[in-house]
Amino acid sequence: YRLLEINRKINAELDLERLLELIMDTAVELTGAERGFLLLADPQSGALRVEISRHLDARSLETEEGAYSRSIAEKVLREGAPLITTSAKEDPRFEGYLSVHKLSLQSVLCIPIRARGRSVGVLYMESRIARGKFTLSDQRLLLAFGDQVALALTNAQLHRENAARARALEQTNDELRHAKSELE
Repeated sequence: YRLLEINRKINAELDLERLLELIMDTAVELTGAERGFLLLADPQSGALRVEISRHLDARSLETEEGAYSRSIAEKVLREGAPLITTSAKEDPRFEGYLSVHKLSLQSVLCIPIRARGRSVGVLYMESRIARGKFTLSDQRLLLAFGDQVALALTNAQLHRENAARARALEQTNDELRHAKSELE
């Protein structure tokens, strides 16, 4: 029931900036993560960029504090499969990932955000303190949330594009009215 409430709330938000904040705050709340990042892939290059990040106390993360394991995020984006670990720095899958060791990562939960049959970004949640913070139940919940995130982001982006087109059309109409009045 809680997830249905959340889905209604995020799908009703059409302002992209407010939607991003709502998504990140909800993801942190759902998982109890120490830190969270919403990363989207650039449509041309495919490179991930941080759209928004949060600390558990709802602060935005800045500069060095905002570092995350790019390798883990890119792996999830590339493979389109969720990733969970109880202790990333001890997990043999991440032995060669320098960022995991530099950040002393313990628990990581990262899920793909899929739209139109492909991964368009990831929700990356972590705890550098708590070992075993995330469960398979957290992963299932975040995956379900991620599916709704993709829909909400698509809707907000389409709304933004339509609003820009409407403004351009209105400007063109104004120019045509002005040109018509000059001809008369």
